[in-house]
Amino acid sequence: MKLLFEIVNVSDIDILQKQEMYVLMEFHYANVFWDDFSRDLSEKQWVILLFSQEKELVGFSTQVLLVPDLKTDECMVLYSGDTIIAKEYWGSITLPIAFYHLIEKIRELHPHKNIYWMLISKGLRTYKFLSVFFNEYYPCHFAQTPPFISDLMNHIGAKKFGTQFDAETGIIKAKPDGQFLKDTFQPEIKTNNKVSAFFHTINSGYYKGDELLCMTAVCDSNINPYIIRIAKSDG
Repeated sequence: MKLLFEIVNVSDIDILQKQEMYVLMEFHYANVFWDDFSRDLSEKQWVILLFSQEKELVGFSTQVLLVPDLKTDECMVLYSGDTIIAKEYWGSITLPIAFYHLIEKIRELHPHKNIYWMLISKGLRTYKFLSVFFNEYYPCHFAQTPPFISDLMNHIGAKKFGTQFDAETGIIKAKPDGQFLKDTFQPEIKTNNKVSAFFHTINSGYYKGDELLCMTAVCDSNINPYIIRIAKSDG
């Protein structure tokens, strides 16, 4: 089902929208607390808002552009924070389309930078987003993570998550009261699916909120051509 979307600055989110976002998160995740949610939102730059045809908020994804403190200044990393879509709209491609529009905006602002996308996945559905919409992404079952991307992931992981982040495994360990997806919304484990089997092997603590740090290059040659075509046809 096609959804409507808006990409808005965090500073433009009013209290009613913020409350709607919180309710949506609280419905799907355990251990969602208003103060933590508010703090996380305040650290982001943009929010992708997803609406039903009746203009009801049914999903969102928070985003912030990071500038890694590395020897090279040729790259920037778009980091996705809290992200949720109501169950009845799972399967919609509106979020990746909106995400592509945000990437286009960033590339216009920073035409000489290589853009990478970083997400932390505490669930298979988020991780499978990578396999559906990108040709290459890391970590994955079919290739070793390139040294530069590995260094970039480890650098940001350690800086942003401190001792919670384990560079050996790429896992951000859940806090005792950390968020985790409620059992009702956990997808079925399919061990005969390579993507599913890999995720459940590398992040066996996903059910308690452990998160796998993932990264991919955001360039047209690495994005599913179907998404680019649909996004551009949407204007």
